Amino acid sequence: IKPSLPFLEWLASSSSPGWQLRGDLDLGDEELGAILGEELRRKLRVTSTSLWSGSGGSRTPLHRDDVSALVFQCVGRKRFFLVAEKDVEEAVAKGKLPSAVLEGGSESHCQDGSLEDVFGLHEAEPTSARGELAVLDEGDCLVLPAGLYHDVESSDGPSMSLTIRFEIIDEAEEEPAIDLKKLSMAGNSDLKKFMMRLALKKAMAAKRQEPAPVEIETR
Repeated sequence: IKPSLPFLEWLASSSSPGWQLRGDLDLGDEELGAILGEELRRKLRVTSTSLWSGSGGSRTPLHRDDVSALVFQCVGRKRFFLVAEKDVEEAVAKGKLPSAVLEGGSESHCQDGSLEDVFGLHEAEPTSARGELAVLDEGDCLVLPAGLYHDVESSDGPSMSLTIRFEIIDEAEEEPAIDLKKLSMAGNSDLKKFMMRLALKKAMAAKRQEPAPVEIETR
C-alpha cells in the first residue's frame, strides 16, 4: 500500500511539476459509523484509513492492491482508469505493458503524461491495456475490489480523497466471506450463479425459522 522508492523517484523527476501527499488516519467506530453508516460499519472489518492528495495532473501509475477499498472524493476531482487482471495479462502478452506490472506495484509503469497520453483513451485501439474510466467529483464514492488494477490521476487542480480499506465480516459460520477479488474477475454467468446460491440459502434459512403449521382435528 505504501509508495515504493522507485515511484517516489519517478514522481520527483517527472517532467510535469507536481506533488502528492499521503497520511494515515486512526478513525474510531463512531467516526467510521458517521462516514459509512452504522449498519455498513458493522459488516466491514476496516484494515486502514488514509488521506491521499495531489496537485492537478499528478498520477499514481497502474497498480493493484490486495485489499478492497472505498474511496471517498473529498476535494476536487480524480479519475481512475480501471483495468481487469485478464486485460493486463493480455497487454503484457502483446508487449504493450512490462511484465513487472503483473507483480502489482506502482513502480513498474511510471510514465509521464495524462491518462489519455499513457493509455491512448482517445485512440480507436488502446495503446496499452483496455479498461474503464471512472470520474470522481466531490461527494462521490468508488468501490475498489481487491486485485483490480487502477491508474489514478488528480485532474482540474488539487484533489484529496479518503480511502477506507476493508474486509467483509462473515456473519454465517458455515459461509465463507465474500471474495470481492474473485467476483471482480468472474464472468457474468458465474456472478449470476453466486447470487442464485446466496438467494436460495437465505430462502432455506427463512423457511427453517417458520413456525410449524398447527393441525386442527375436526369431528
